[in-house]
Amino acid sequence: DNTLNLVLRAYLATLDNRLGTINELHHQIYEALNQDGIELAFPQRDLHLKSVPDSIARLLRPNSGTVAKPVKSSD
Repeated sequence: DNTLNLVLRAYLATLDNRLGTINELHHQIYEALNQDGIELAFPQRDLHLKSVPDSIARLLRPNSGTVAKPVKSSD
């Protein structure tokens, strides 16, 4: 959602420089958009938790400057 998807097709004589060509195309497209003042926005998602287990809630609470340690999974 909220995207504009474009397709660019390029044909190469060999696949020897495929990755380098893809990288260069991405770089040139980014530079051209940047020069024209077009920014690629990244979607922002907000996560609202209605309830979480107490062990997770303790990690999320601010606690007088201490850093919460992750809880090891029992999996």
